[in-house]
Amino acid sequence: MVTSVKYAITISETQSRRALQQAVRSQGQVILEPRQQPDRSLLGFVTSGDDDVLVVELTGGSRPWLVDLVGRHVGVQLYLEERYLFDSKVLAGPSWHDAEQLTLECPRTLQVIQRRRFWRAQLAPSSSVTIRWTHAGRAQVAKGPLLNVSAEGLACKLESGAAQLIAAGIPLVCEFRLPDTHASYRFRAVVRNSAPASDDACIVGMEFDIAPEDADGAAAQQALRDALYRPRPESAEVPAP
Repeated sequence: MVTSVKYAITISETQSRRALQQAVRSQGQVILEPRQQPDRSLLGFVTSGDDDVLVVELTGGSRPWLVDLVGRHVGVQLYLEERYLFDSKVLAGPSWHDAEQLTLECPRTLQVIQRRRFWRAQLAPSSSVTIRWTHAGRAQVAKGPLLNVSAEGLACKLESGAAQLIAAGIPLVCEFRLPDTHASYRFRAVVRNSAPASDDACIVGMEFDIAPEDADGAAAQQALRDALYRPRPESAEVPAP
């Protein structure tokens, strides 16, 4: 089962099955967190599934170490209208379609995060990201809730109109701030996937694009990694607004 998370509740098998079916239909965004490897979070989306397995397509380039995940357990965060958690086992992969894919064991039940209360280690409900890019020669800007962030990329929710202007692979700049810190982060990034959500919005996954010669970008990425993965006291929580 998923490691206990404060303010998460376990839903029934029927509710869980419906949520997973919706994830397949809408290509729900997922974050995979290999056990004992928090610095190797993987961003992707659900491409297919049934009562036994889920197939997740990963964003980003090839990762030679993915083969080591077969047979191991991963924590999974799934983003639909709600945010869900579950543990799974990697049954097969990596395989290639248009990108690397992993086959996961389908869980029987999910946990759902209650909307108004979170671990302090998680993002506060007010966390947001600002996206800047160029479309047809004109500067564009959009702002939306920051759903999840790792040292390699982030997931956010944008209005459909803005999301449709950001084609996969185009360069952009994202800016955000983590809870409990005074530091802001600014990265060049590219969109890797986009999936419809509720309320005329899309969940957009982005990968940070840091060139080998970009010393400032590498330093910012290391600072973000340190901020994300440092130990935090269990008693700390973000109060409901």
